[in-house]
Amino acid sequence: MRAIYKNKIVIGSQLYCLVITCAIFLILPVVHTLIMYLQLNRADSFLIFIPIYVLSLLTVSFYIKTSLTDPGVIPKRIQTPVSSELIDSNIQPAQTMMFSSKTLAKMPSASLKVINEMNCEDDIEMGMNISIPQFVTNNIKATNKISVHFAQNTHCSTCNVEKPPGVAHCPLCKHCVLSHDHHCPWVGTCIGIRNYKYFILCVTFTLLYFATLLGYYSWTVYIQSKDPSLWIIVTAICVFVSLFGFFFGLTMTIQHIKLIMIDQTTRSELKNRSTIKVAMKLSALASNSLDSVTYYIKNDPILSKLKHIKHTGLRRLMYGNKMPILRHMNVSDAEETAWKWVIALSVLD
Repeated sequence: MRAIYKNKIVIGSQLYCLVITCAIFLILPVVHTLIMYLQLNRADSFLIFIPIYVLSLLTVSFYIKTSLTDPGVIPKRIQTPVSSELIDSNIQPAQTMMFSSKTLAKMPSASLKVINEMNCEDDIEMGMNISIPQFVTNNIKATNKISVHFAQNTHCSTCNVEKPPGVAHCPLCKHCVLSHDHHCPWVGTCIGIRNYKYFILCVTFTLLYFATLLGYYSWTVYIQSKDPSLWIIVTAICVFVSLFGFFFGLTMTIQHIKLIMIDQTTRSELKNRSTIKVAMKLSALASNSLDSVTYYIKNDPILSKLKHIKHTGLRRLMYGNKMPILRHMNVSDAEETAWKWVIALSVLD
């Protein structure tokens, strides 16, 4: 995934899919127009083609918007080299109380329980390397306890960032994406928090587009059946293509309406995971994070409007594209912004 034009436009890993799909959307109505004009001599009915061309342009517009919009990529943190003093002294990380996420994962449950009961202020003084965003640790004295189990699951070892619930690493795009829904080969990039609205609009207009196109082609086949010719074969092929597109659009539209209503993503549903709202509220980090960003949210011109939409699925759909682009920020600011938006979209009532 490459960013161009001041990081405002992204080009996915499968650009050829974008070109091919756009060509299909634009060619099908042109073929129908040619059939009507050249074979059926319907030059007097130009106005009947306006709806299909309008739907075609709207579908392609939202399709391109989905593909070229940054889905919510979190920038990678450059890996820091291991201290030479630690190597020379042959001291293991566990002995110096520097617990990485991998180290925590290998610890027995009894050890994790001991760590979990430790005072958080002492943890910070000893330099425990647990996966907690910096802006949370600055406000963590309010509860004095943390959930190590939740914290270690928020770290992406590939990008070396602390990711809030709902963030997933895409192996094709090689980035962590906020509110990752899925990697769409038709779009050629990931579907995340910032382009999900455009994806839903694209899918909806795809359904309307192919439904209208199917009606046009079916009507053409009916007219051609009165005077059969080789053109009816071409039209029949277009009918089958339109039929496939119609059921594809119908299935996708119904599926994503259901996901929005239950506030899930495609990825979380397939992996049978809880919603982001439930994950945040079950975590001890949620209360700390919520306390630390309440003032920020109330004074933000965009986030302050979220309280008017009570349903978190609709809230994520309507306002997700308003989130600032993270990839041009430094990693710490990007992590903080990501956590604040996840809290505002999924937890704030």
